[in-house]
Amino acid sequence: MSKSKKKIIICASVGVAVVAIAVTLICVGIWGKVKVNGTMLRNTHLQQDYDKLVLSQHSVFVEDEYNRYITFDRNISRLKNRNIWDKIIDTITKRNNVVNVKYSVDEQGLKKQIKKYNRGNKKPHNAKIIKEDRFYTIRSARLGSKIDTKALIKELHKYAEDISIYQFLKKPKVLDKDLLPLVKKLNKPLEWHITYRNGAEIRLNVDAVKLVKGKVKINDEKLRDIMYDALGTYDTIGQKWKFKDHKGRQCEVEGGTWGSTINYEEEVDFVNKSYAAKKSYDNRKPFLLRESPDKFTETMIEVSIEKQHLWMYKGKKKIMHSAVVTGLPKKGRSTPKGVFYITERKPGKYLKGRGYKTWVDYWMRLTDSGVGLHDAPWQPYFGKKRYLTGGSHGCINLPADFAKKIYGKTKYGMTVVIH
Repeated sequence: MSKSKKKIIICASVGVAVVAIAVTLICVGIWGKVKVNGTMLRNTHLQQDYDKLVLSQHSVFVEDEYNRYITFDRNISRLKNRNIWDKIIDTITKRNNVVNVKYSVDEQGLKKQIKKYNRGNKKPHNAKIIKEDRFYTIRSARLGSKIDTKALIKELHKYAEDISIYQFLKKPKVLDKDLLPLVKKLNKPLEWHITYRNGAEIRLNVDAVKLVKGKVKINDEKLRDIMYDALGTYDTIGQKWKFKDHKGRQCEVEGGTWGSTINYEEEVDFVNKSYAAKKSYDNRKPFLLRESPDKFTETMIEVSIEKQHLWMYKGKKKIMHSAVVTGLPKKGRSTPKGVFYITERKPGKYLKGRGYKTWVDYWMRLTDSGVGLHDAPWQPYFGKKRYLTGGSHGCINLPADFAKKIYGKTKYGMTVVIH
């Protein structure tokens, strides 16, 4: 074969090869694939495949029914308008083409849908300071079931994905932490107290403490009421008392001098100073004007006005007894009833009153007004109905010899019951 023929064959072969390669590349560019956001898409169905990719890889709402208010930007003109050479390179190299996926929101439609959803659902509850037992406490804030549309729309403008509408429940405006400092302020005065030996207590309650413009205010009137109620428990003189008579029977009598009386001026001053200093006290004994013994004496005296008789006894054991003469039953002269105690013992004393001055050998005082037990040798007899016509000025008249005996057995503070 001649050299010229060989050249022709070689050139033809090269030409065919070039054409074949060119056709192949063109086919690759046309029917090949392009990698978009990590997924291979067909060049011939690029828009269709891209739309499916967006819908499969991108979801704004977890609750799919709300995704209908989202429209994705599917404009991929840059990819569509690539030249054949770029397409060939994309297919061969499988390089990744990044397309930022954006969306638009049908805000009006979404708002209407949320408004419809919110109907009938509950609003959030703010934290609130409430009174509970002895102290103030916080009723905790609670989420409602209504959606906060503004917060949701704001989040959508950030091109968020996979969000749930329940992430945007309306929140309370006042939280527990906002109220904690105020509750501490309110409860601080409630910790102060004064307790007394008889169980009475001065302690502010929640009705006496209020917060006004961030400052704790004490209701002085309520504090005064609380204070006087507690202190009043020490004003026991003249109340009803239970006692066992000379036969061991349970009885009750009202009146007398037994008990205590508070010294309000001194004690109220002490309480006010204690509160000002926020200093508490326990088991306190208050300032008293008068105080009887803590309990009835084991040996005691009982006087019956009705029976005109006196008994000294210890438990059910009678030590001595005698008929007596009590006060004339008229205003200013009758013998008072109640529980008393001997406050003075004297072996001889003048008893003075309007129109009389009388000496007695044995005097045992029961009241500040001058009622007591004493001998009365002037009485012609004792007991029976003598007191109705010859009664005393309130004292318990005793036979002289009996007065001497009982005087020797009495003591200061001994309980005397008159009924």
